[in-house]
Amino acid sequence: MQCIAVNLDVPDIDQAVAYYRDRLDFVEGLRISDGAGRPRHATVWNGQATIMFERIDPVPPEQRHFATRTSLPLYAEQIGNLRARGARLVTVYGIGRVFHIAFWEPHFAAEFASVDEWRAQTHRLGAKLHPLTIEQNAITSFKSRTTLIPAFANTIGPALFLSSDRCIGGCDGVLGRGMSWQAMSLWVTLRYGPSPWVPSSWMPTLPGRLFFIRDLAGPLVAEAN
Repeated sequence: MQCIAVNLDVPDIDQAVAYYRDRLDFVEGLRISDGAGRPRHATVWNGQATIMFERIDPVPPEQRHFATRTSLPLYAEQIGNLRARGARLVTVYGIGRVFHIAFWEPHFAAEFASVDEWRAQTHRLGAKLHPLTIEQNAITSFKSRTTLIPAFANTIGPALFLSSDRCIGGCDGVLGRGMSWQAMSLWVTLRYGPSPWVPSSWMPTLPGRLFFIRDLAGPLVAEAN
């Protein structure tokens, strides 16, 4: 059996590694997003992918792909070629504060005349990030230093993540002492119904599993912290 691992932004890397190691003979890894404009900071995100690649037996360097300006546009063709050889596409994802998958942001929906046109997008280079996405990454990856976060990113689009044979999602956005940043994001993902304005709302329509920390399940009642 063959498989393509697409997104590696998961709360528990060990969980994803165990899934792949136990089930696969072959992994072609494609990182779904990279920071654009400040490459030295994008290496933080790529570090997660590298850790996982090293721990899946490991994945050979020639089968590791990062969402760079030259590599990302080739993903759709590479995935098609692998599927022609019997591969299955597995997307491992997290849910963004404003419901992005990879860095496919909600405001991109305004650019398309129809859902079909939106769904046909394979990728975007230098995608403009939502302000709350920038703040989310400051909190989760950059020790709160908002000024270090790139304002743009390279990212796969819905044509790739919505064609997945299986998805593994994870939400761990709990900050402690009753605080979280991801509870509403999870609730909207599960309840809104598929819409281009809420990219993550399409994920429950695909085969797979979504893991989340119980504190995110609500109730979403305000507390004084």
